[in-house]
Amino acid sequence: MGRFKYLADSPAKIELFKDKYQIPQEVALRYCDPDKIDLDKREGEVVIPMIAFIEGGMTLPMGQITRDYLFNHRLCPAQCAPNVFRVLGCVDALNKHLGLGLTWHDVVHMYECHSQAEGGYYLKSCSPVVRLISCLPKSNKGMKDDYLIASGAWHDGIHCPIREGEPDKNHVAPRLSLSNVPALNFLLRSEIFVNEDGQLHAVHHILGFEPISNVFQEIGHSLRKGDPRIHRIDVSRPDFLAQNDLPPVVLPIRQDAPQFVVPLQQLPPEAAGAAEEEIASSHLSLDEEIDRFRFKEEESPTSAPVRASDPEGETGDRSSVHAPAVVVTCLDSTLEEEMNSKQSLWKSYFNELLVTLF
Repeated sequence: MGRFKYLADSPAKIELFKDKYQIPQEVALRYCDPDKIDLDKREGEVVIPMIAFIEGGMTLPMGQITRDYLFNHRLCPAQCAPNVFRVLGCVDALNKHLGLGLTWHDVVHMYECHSQAEGGYYLKSCSPVVRLISCLPKSNKGMKDDYLIASGAWHDGIHCPIREGEPDKNHVAPRLSLSNVPALNFLLRSEIFVNEDGQLHAVHHILGFEPISNVFQEIGHSLRKGDPRIHRIDVSRPDFLAQNDLPPVVLPIRQDAPQFVVPLQQLPPEAAGAAEEEIASSHLSLDEEIDRFRFKEEESPTSAPVRASDPEGETGDRSSVHAPAVVVTCLDSTLEEEMNSKQSLWKSYFNELLVTLF
């Protein structure tokens, strides 16, 4: 029996699972043993690892980053290691709340996709110093053996592959001209979602869950909060670092961005701390009994790289910057009533910022 089967081994528990992870009633889910996937899966259905919901921010229909990355890499969810979902889910969440406008091309710019000897794919940071997402578990042992089969309205017309595939190296090769360099630089220089050890953009703080394993990948030389090199981050440069400090990045206002966008690094420490505490307390992704499944095992997968060098040899500096500014827009009453609990939390950031500034 899989370690998470008890969360979905009856119709009543399936309903609780759907409610916990905000899966629409029009989507049908059923548990599937890993050795019976080919027998249980029907035409038009998709098989998704349970860990993608528990620690990967998976939604149905899928977030645009998750869907587009899988679509363009020709991968079905069952082929992906848990950290793939953690990274993609974080970028989807950051896009939603910060209006960054990142795409799957930006994930490709920051992460190499590698194949595992035993099958499947995982992501490896292109830079050991500048990491987009941190606090990824060192081991996923015991987290990859439970699957759900989704049917019904699990997609909105455009969906990820439902059969196993293989990435086309030329198609998924990183291209600087397709990357949102200003948005990446803005995010990477923002000291937000900080873990207690100083790691930036911690996955469990972004997605709001209590990690099953507290044994994270080695920090090594990666940047932490307060590192002066943060001001030199530029993903258009070799190793993603310039020789000297760079001016702050100010992003243009996107027409399709959320109507409430606040640069979190400008929040006062006490406000940021209170906000992170609220996220942790209000968005736990596992029942309390999941605590008995905490692991400390290590694994070192054998891999072959999928990432290819840029065939067009693109270089350049697209990180043009201007004077720092704070962008504040107003929430009308209708929008405020429609905001869900996560969006309301971002509004509280705004209120704290106004108190500080004025």
